Amino acid sequence: MIIAAELQMQGNKHIGVNSSMLKILADELNDEIIIFCDTLHKDILAEKYEYNNISWRTFKYSGEFELKKIAIPLKVMREVFLSFKIFILAHNKKSNLIFFFSSYPFTQFFLNIFSFIFNQKIIVCQHGDLGVLSMRKPKILSKIFGYAQRFFFNFRFNKVIVLFYGESVRKLFFSKFKKYNSNNVISIDHPYNFRSDLPVKIKSRPIKISGIGTGLINKNSQYIYKLAKLLEEEIKRGEIIFQHIGNISPEVLSYRNGLVIEKGNKFMDYDIFKKELNESDFFIYFFEKDTLYDLCPSGTFFDAIKYQKPILAIENPFFSHYFEKLGDIGFLAKDLNELKDYIAKGSMKNDNIFLSNLENATYLLDLKEIGKSFKIQFDEINN
Repeated sequence: MIIAAELQMQGNKHIGVNSSMLKILADELNDEIIIFCDTLHKDILAEKYEYNNISWRTFKYSGEFELKKIAIPLKVMREVFLSFKIFILAHNKKSNLIFFFSSYPFTQFFLNIFSFIFNQKIIVCQHGDLGVLSMRKPKILSKIFGYAQRFFFNFRFNKVIVLFYGESVRKLFFSKFKKYNSNNVISIDHPYNFRSDLPVKIKSRPIKISGIGTGLINKNSQYIYKLAKLLEEEIKRGEIIFQHIGNISPEVLSYRNGLVIEKGNKFMDYDIFKKELNESDFFIYFFEKDTLYDLCPSGTFFDAIKYQKPILAIENPFFSHYFEKLGDIGFLAKDLNELKDYIAKGSMKNDNIFLSNLENATYLLDLKEIGKSFKIQFDEINN
C-alpha cells in the first residue's frame, strides 16, 4: 500500500503536477493508494484521470484563507497533525511508502523525525520553498524557511527520499550545497498532463502577452508593469495587450500603472482560468538568475507547453536548461530592456519555429517517459 498526501496546496493549486504524479504512482508502482487532500482538491483530481486501486481521505477546504500570511502557522500545525495521523495509518496498514506531494519546510523537519520513529520510507517532493536558499536578500520569514530547509537536508535520514522536479534543479542544488547528502535522490522532469480539449487559438491583433499564476514579488511579477510602461506607445496603438491571469499579491499590485489588465485577483474558477490561458498569444516570465527560481521548478512553464504558447522570459538556469533540451520555444532575454527591444521590433510575428518545438516538447516530456525514469530511480534506491 502507498499513502499519498497533499497537505499544503489546496483547491486547484498544483493540480497539474499532482494529478500527473498520481498517475505515475498508480501506473508504475502498481499498488493500492490512499490519497489525503482537501475536498475541492480531491474533486478536481478525480476528474483528471481514471485511477486504479485508489481511495480518498479528505479534510475541509479552507478557501481564500489559504492566501493570507497569517494562515501559515495554522497551516503548518495542520500539516504536522495530519502527517502524524498518516504515519500511524501507514504503520497500521504496513504501508510501503508515504508520498508527500508538497510540504512546508517546517513540516519537513517533522516528516524527517516521524520517518525515523516509525522506520517508514517516504518521498518528499521539493517545490518553490527550496528556492529561498538562492535568494540574495531574503526577508525574515524566508530566512526562517531557509534554516528549516538546511536542517532537513543536513539531518535527512536514509528512509527519506527527496524528489526534485528537474535535473537542472538537482545539479544546481548540490553544486551550491556540496555537503548535503545526495543519496536517495530522484530527479525527473516536472510531470504534467499535456492533453487539452481546447481549440488552438488563431493569432490576431492585438497580441496578448500574459503573466500567469500567482503574482508575487519573489517571481518579479511586478516587472510586467515596468515592461508595459516601456512599451506604452505600442499598447496605446493597439498592437499589444499585457495582462496577468491569476491572483496577485498586494505588494505586486502596488506597482499598478493602468497598462496591465488584471484577471482573477482571487481564486479563479479553473475553467475560466483555462479559457484565459488559451486566448493568450505569449506567456511571459521574469525569474532571474541567483533568485528564488534557480531552485524552484515553475509549474506554469509547463502550462506554456500544454497550451502551445511561446515563452518570453529573462534567462535563469531553469529556462536555459529547457531551451537547450527542447530548442527555441520562445525568446530568452538577458534583462528587461532586451525583452522590451525584442517585443518592440515585432520579432514575435515569426514564431513558427517556436510552435513546432512546443509541439515536439509534448512528446519529449511525455508522462509515460517521465514515469519510466521515476521507476528506474526508485528501484535503484530500493535495491
